[in-house]
Amino acid sequence: MATTSIANDRWYDDQALTTGTCASYLIAPADRSGVPDLTQLNVSSAESGLPGLFCADAIPPELTVTNMRATSTFSNDTACHARTGNWDRCYDVAVTWTWPDHEPEGNVSWDLYRVETNPTGLDLGALTPVVENMQAVPGEQGRYEVNGTLDESIRPYRLFYYVLTPTDAVGNDNPVAISGNSVGLLIEDQWWEYNQHLIPEPEPEPEPPLGSPWVGKLLDGMASDSLFQSALGVLLLAFVTVAIGLPVLRGRHRRLKRIVAARIRQQQVTRWLRSSTTSSEPSVPHRSLHDRTYGGPEAR
Repeated sequence: MATTSIANDRWYDDQALTTGTCASYLIAPADRSGVPDLTQLNVSSAESGLPGLFCADAIPPELTVTNMRATSTFSNDTACHARTGNWDRCYDVAVTWTWPDHEPEGNVSWDLYRVETNPTGLDLGALTPVVENMQAVPGEQGRYEVNGTLDESIRPYRLFYYVLTPTDAVGNDNPVAISGNSVGLLIEDQWWEYNQHLIPEPEPEPEPPLGSPWVGKLLDGMASDSLFQSALGVLLLAFVTVAIGLPVLRGRHRRLKRIVAARIRQQQVTRWLRSSTTSSEPSVPHRSLHDRTYGGPEAR
């Protein structure tokens, strides 16, 4: 039981109830001595105006929106360039989604955050939303728009994630990003799409070496293709091996030819001598070549 001044029109119960616990409050006037008049009790009423119980709820909502999309467009607006002096600030961003149904216990409001990292599992409670306390209309489209004139961070090559978080009727919020309640957006540089005439013409292709595309491809391969370079190295090694080994082989071949020719001449001389000895001195078959040449003992 607690006592409050008659000047107060509200009272806060600092004893938290656990989720699922329900309670009601009785309000009774008291005299100067603090004795309540129990015949004048008033029962606390719900939002409907009817007396009833209040049930504790500390469960955050798990609602998700549908069809959440984010787009960026380049305005190509000269007035924007005149205001900012920078074409990069002439981009518009739009984020759209479809609101889900409210919870049975009451309406749900929403906050929209923008972060530059993947929000999966990220606690957004310490961040400031770009839009807060948005009132949802189930089935209708929600929309958020911003441009580089109002926000200098909206410029090409920036990556943003937009995240919606729900808050239920009793104030329970869910600061952790829920799958389906976030969308990423990379702002692409679209300035060149409107200024194609400023793109310089490409340089003409140079003439291939010696007027032959094949020679050009050969030189390119020699300069950049590692496989081609390996094959060329093997070919050069084979060429050097042949260039060094061929003279050696030729020298050996000539030497072998001389040896063979000498043996042939020796065999021819031997056959001639034998044939000559047989025809001139048939009765002295056992005379030696020395005797036949110098006349033998008789000559001496």
